[in-house]
Amino acid sequence: MKDSYNAYNTFYNIPVKFDLNTGQEIEYDLYEDFLYLKWQMMTDTTLPDSTAITALFDIEEYYNTTPGVLARNILIGLGELDYEEPVFVPDFNKSATVNLPSGPENNEKQDKLMKLSTDPAGAYFTVEYNLDGYLEKCIIEVFNINGVGMKSIELQHEKDQVVIVTSDYSPGIYVVQMVVNGEIIEAQKLVLIK
Repeated sequence: MKDSYNAYNTFYNIPVKFDLNTGQEIEYDLYEDFLYLKWQMMTDTTLPDSTAITALFDIEEYYNTTPGVLARNILIGLGELDYEEPVFVPDFNKSATVNLPSGPENNEKQDKLMKLSTDPAGAYFTVEYNLDGYLEKCIIEVFNINGVGMKSIELQHEKDQVVIVTSDYSPGIYVVQMVVNGEIIEAQKLVLIK
């Protein structure tokens, strides 16, 4: 409201009326220095001298405060500081880590745990699996597209093949999943054509 007398009077009474902690006192002092410099720059028609620029750099060092941001903006406007605002972009190529039950430590780098192969005639398909490092109870389950369980086979060996006969299966999409201790550790889609 262009009432600088009352503005400065209110500002200088802040430490009297309020109990400031250490961080607030530092920020108050930065505001005080900044307002003094700003007042000088408003009343002086020439560009700020080296003393004012040095003082602005001193305030700008406190970049996480409002006076620090304001001082930095003035320095940028004067051409005294080159600043590029950091832009943080999430990495969409990263995925969340999945905690698999008691598997080998480097399982993320390992190939798929199971490989599906279909018979050209559609009479059966094979599930080749490698459970290297899994010591718990492992099961292969087959579900149709409606979620109806078609087959459940408990695996006996760490590495082997299982043949699943599909003579009573209808043509369509099925889901074959590997379950360890009740957790699905891998699932694959199988399209059955007869």
